[in-house]
Amino acid sequence: MSGAALPAERLIVVASLRWSSPPPVGLVSRVREFLSAIYQDLLEPDEVEDVAMTAHELLENVLKYSSDGASSFEAELYDRGGQTWARLRTTNNANVEQLAGLQRLVERIGAAADPIALYDELIATSSQRNGSGLGLARVRAEAGMSIACAVDDRQICLVAERSLSIRRVA
Repeated sequence: MSGAALPAERLIVVASLRWSSPPPVGLVSRVREFLSAIYQDLLEPDEVEDVAMTAHELLENVLKYSSDGASSFEAELYDRGGQTWARLRTTNNANVEQLAGLQRLVERIGAAADPIALYDELIATSSQRNGSGLGLARVRAEAGMSIACAVDDRQICLVAERSLSIRRVA
């Protein structure tokens, strides 16, 4: 199989958290504050908020939908071909019944030609569903992040990614 080589990635900043039982109360807001503090000198203020909000939404999903509490969170800024990117990733075990619906929702969010219109639609119909998907749709609509997921048995990995304008590298 031949093809173009993927551009090399150079990590700029990495934050990684793992826990084996339900995470402590207040984790979501603490991680959001932590990332904001780390990124405030590197990114434009609106991009700091986009990354922090994305972390918040992904971690809220982990807290709501992790079947056993064991999960992980990673946030990276990296350079790919001279462009700075943010990648946020959560991994957790989920109930089998939730996985197929989540995969369909992530595919729908990713394929949306108008992410804001989809977000508005999900807001309007959120009372009709468990697991409304609002947080993931918000990440795409408001933060401009791509959303992808991978499922392996009962484990789900959600990834949000976007290019950014870095101000300076520490």
